[in-house]
Amino acid sequence: GAGGGAGGTTIKLYTVAEIGASASYSIGGGGTGATTAGATGGTGGTTTFTPSGGGATLTANGGGGGTGNSTAATAVYANGGTSGSSTGGDINASGQDGFSVGSVAAAAIGGNGGASYYAGGGKGGYRTTSGATAGETAVTYGAGGGGGASLNTNNSGTGGAAGGNGAGGGAGGTTIKLYTVAEIGASASYSIGGGGTGATTAGATGG
Repeated sequence: GAGGGAGGTTIKLYTVAEIGASASYSIGGGGTGATTAGATGGTGGTTTFTPSGGGATLTANGGGGGTGNSTAATAVYANGGTSGSSTGGDINASGQDGFSVGSVAAAAIGGNGGASYYAGGGKGGYRTTSGATAGETAVTYGAGGGGGASLNTNNSGTGGAAGGNGAGGGAGGTTIKLYTVAEIGASASYSIGGGGTGATTAGATGG
């Protein structure tokens, strides 16, 4: 089956007045992976943060479950779960959609889970005529679980592989960090790493 979509992430800097004396919050759970071949995974929960001082409420929605497929056909296709959105922050980042996959002949693979703001999702499972490996459960906040293998009923293997779960506590990945004025200081330094370079020749390894 296809991989689950990643949850959204929202990040905001509040003033002391906006935070107020307290804040209420709710952490959404990760979506559950499909436990039977061909089934669709669960949708991740929603995370919210509401300060009592009147500051904006942060909402980060969980990603959708990847679809499965167990139809009697020569080739089957499964669509990746949709990404979760987010609102209310200075930065509102949607997650990545889960990866869609297809299967033919006697082997099938599951799609990888979508990446969240923080890191990638779980790897997809696979199924051959000799056995099955389930999709991986995501471990990074908000990331999607790996899809199980949708082995179609015309293949010589029997059954598919279950999907992995979305990352718990980050189906909606709201990040909250409060600094004092002293901790911030007069300025801050930061460094942004560059992306790896792709391989330029066939068979070479990327950077």
